[in-house]
Amino acid sequence: MVKVDSATLLALNALVRSNRLKFLGVLAADLVGLRYSVVRLDPAVACNLRCAMCYYSDPDWFAGNAGPRFTPDRIRAVADAFFPEALQLHIGCGSEPTMWKDYPSIVEMAKARGVPFVSLVTNAQLLRRPELERLVAYGLDEITVSVHGTDAATYERLMTGARWQRLHDNLALLETVRREAGAAKGDAVGPALRLNFTANNDNVGQIPEILTAFAAYRPRTIQIRPIITDLGNTAYTDTDLARSLPAYEAGVAELRRQCAEQGVRLLANTADPLARGANRRAVVYEHAVLRYISPQRVWKEGYDPTTLPYPAFKRRTGFRRSLLGWALRGTAELEKSSHLSASEVF
Repeated sequence: MVKVDSATLLALNALVRSNRLKFLGVLAADLVGLRYSVVRLDPAVACNLRCAMCYYSDPDWFAGNAGPRFTPDRIRAVADAFFPEALQLHIGCGSEPTMWKDYPSIVEMAKARGVPFVSLVTNAQLLRRPELERLVAYGLDEITVSVHGTDAATYERLMTGARWQRLHDNLALLETVRREAGAAKGDAVGPALRLNFTANNDNVGQIPEILTAFAAYRPRTIQIRPIITDLGNTAYTDTDLARSLPAYEAGVAELRRQCAEQGVRLLANTADPLARGANRRAVVYEHAVLRYISPQRVWKEGYDPTTLPYPAFKRRTGFRRSLLGWALRGTAELEKSSHLSASEVF
């Protein structure tokens, strides 16, 4: 089973430059039953933190959205419908997946249905040994941990409700569980650790310190995301990174040098860090490949996998016809049809 992580998928996306050809490729994969979709799943619209840069710190958003959770039966229905087609599954996409009681079982379901690459995106504050042992045993491929600061003061100010020491305790626990499982098998085991750092005017100077601050936990990937400005009335309001752009670029350059020396993969938006435009290469991902699933909406409005099989729903909505229609559009029209920034794809 070939595992295609996000960085590899990005590289493949860049290699094939024609969006029209990529839409036709997705159509062909759907026709013959090959895996091609990327599932991003929030099992609960809930979070244990109120991070300053996140919509969970917006009281209006929170009052109108937070709370819904999948039942175990509905999660199984989602797994039966979407996982057999998935090339990747990312558990956690804006909400905190460890707030769903039996979150390791989602990894077990995914691997039982052959999903090649499964990741968990978390703030790591609620990780515990029993769940970590299950994640490792089930074959979780990657765990992405949000760390928006390299010292206690910055981290705890931006990630309201989190504790710096608890973060390090839980990352050390993850490392211990990985090593123990590896020793038992006589080989290295996953999940690989990815660090997610959202850069703003308050923490941009810490970018060169990220690898040093977390080196003990053997990160395989570090990703830097410039702050996004359209998340509503969040607690953090200094969202214009323009004045810190030189520091951002210099920090990323230094971190890139460090990562190259230590064999760590760096993902950083240097093409459009101020998010002035949409990512022209994201149109196929957004309209053909992405399956966002939450208790509020399962991919498309009105779809219920417990009452209608997924293939039947795609036929009813003309999914394959829409892929052909996208493939027949002009290049310029396609490039204007993505609403995702360069920071929202990887």
